[in-house]
Amino acid sequence: MTAQTTQPASLPWLEKLIAFPTISGTSNLELIELIEAEFSRYGYSGVRTYNEDGTRANLLVTVPAADGTTRGGLILSGHTDVVPVAGQDWDADPFTLRVEGTRAYGRGVCDMKGFLAVALWLLPRVAEAKLRTPLHFAFSYDEEIGCIGAPSLIEEFVARDLAPDYAIVGEPSSMRIISAHKGAHRGRVTFTGVPKHGSLATHGVNAVAAAGEFITFFTDMADQWEEEGPFDESFIIPHSTGSVNLATGGLQYNIVAEQAVVEYDVRTLPQVTTESFVERIDRELSEVILPDLQARAARAEKLTGAEPGSLTSRVGVKH
Repeated sequence: MTAQTTQPASLPWLEKLIAFPTISGTSNLELIELIEAEFSRYGYSGVRTYNEDGTRANLLVTVPAADGTTRGGLILSGHTDVVPVAGQDWDADPFTLRVEGTRAYGRGVCDMKGFLAVALWLLPRVAEAKLRTPLHFAFSYDEEIGCIGAPSLIEEFVARDLAPDYAIVGEPSSMRIISAHKGAHRGRVTFTGVPKHGSLATHGVNAVAAAGEFITFFTDMADQWEEEGPFDESFIIPHSTGSVNLATGGLQYNIVAEQAVVEYDVRTLPQVTTESFVERIDRELSEVILPDLQARAARAEKLTGAEPGSLTSRVGVKH
């Protein structure tokens, strides 16, 4: 909205959609029912695909071309869930649309119920038009926590042999066309050592120390991407990135840690394959960190007089 224009025609739909507190991980079925009913008014039926317990659903509706063709065409795609509001300082109810001047406020106004509202405003115009190619409306659940609903929605496209040519995903982008995203990969590594009292530290194997070695390796790998590329200047950060963002381990300060778990996140350029860095991580774990754990365990066996192999068999790395 701008000062020179009236409120957008899609605003009534936005008000309805914002009123549904479809926080990721909670039910979106009432919202799906509202959307489905609107399509039914124009003679179009949709197909739902559900999560395991049936509390959330995707919705796919195809508006055929004038000649009845359903294959090919364009997808208008958006997700129905929003991020949480708990613990946030809102001036008003986040699930009641509030318009002040040229701005609208509410959870999901931009990301991305605004796009869903535009799609629903477009529907009666689509119904009246003589489409040369089909138009597919695809609404998913739980995008904000990992695009959980999208895979079964894609499977539905394949099962129905719709084979669309293009897709517009209405994520907010300040009205700029975003033609690519970085790939996302998350991983977890579990290190297992041998616990001992801190006064006998050399008789144990410290899993937290092994995790620290991995974090150092991972940081060096990410630094190499930043320094050496590959690069793609079409992205805000023109190289792949990665970091270890969660680390837990140990029991208490005076006990050598038996277990540590780290979780990492990688965002790659389109030309960087997941296999390329996962193989690098696996090599570091299997050829450097695990042998080091085993060597420490063998030393502890000698120091404690434990049966050879009894401690080395206990240590490990799981990726």
